[in-house]
Amino acid sequence: MNPPLFIDTDIVLDLLARRDPFYAAAATLFSMAKMGEVTLCVSSLTFSNLFYILRKQLSARTAQEVLRSFKQLVTVAAVDYVLLYIMCDIFAMLFFFKSSI
Repeated sequence: MNPPLFIDTDIVLDLLARRDPFYAAAATLFSMAKMGEVTLCVSSLTFSNLFYILRKQLSARTAQEVLRSFKQLVTVAAVDYVLLYIMCDIFAMLFFFKSSI
């Protein structure tokens, strides 16, 4: 099994809202997940954020249906203090590494 890829809400929104120019890349990534080639992971907060945005573009009912289908493609990670602490360290390391190049 491949290690899970953590997907940011913006990437999901690129797919669900068909936002150009990022839709094609997002669609490819999620097609790979559907075929079992990659495992995608999203934050539990992703669903509330997406519902808030999509219900404005669609209807609340349609947004709910879209998110139910989307749930089949991803694993949901709980966000807690430990995870946030680790992610902050990772982002800091990436920032300092990139700025030193």
